[in-house]
Amino acid sequence: MFTRVYFDISALPIFFIILSTAVARGMTRGRSNRIFLAVLASASIADLAEILEEFSYIGGYPLDESRIMWAKICEY
Repeated sequence: MFTRVYFDISALPIFFIILSTAVARGMTRGRSNRIFLAVLASASIADLAEILEEFSYIGGYPLDESRIMWAKICEY
């Protein structure tokens, strides 16, 4: 379980580096560049949701209603 969290956490700086280099090089104009930035943003948001889902299960069992709700929201 924690191995997946470590991979998700290590992906965040990579997303940030790619985003910062794209903005620094001026890759914000044009349809293909905007699509690239949209895909990058959605992938980083999906990665954050995956991290939140994994952390919602930490704390032991039984799971209460609020942690199950947050896990399902992050999963969707």
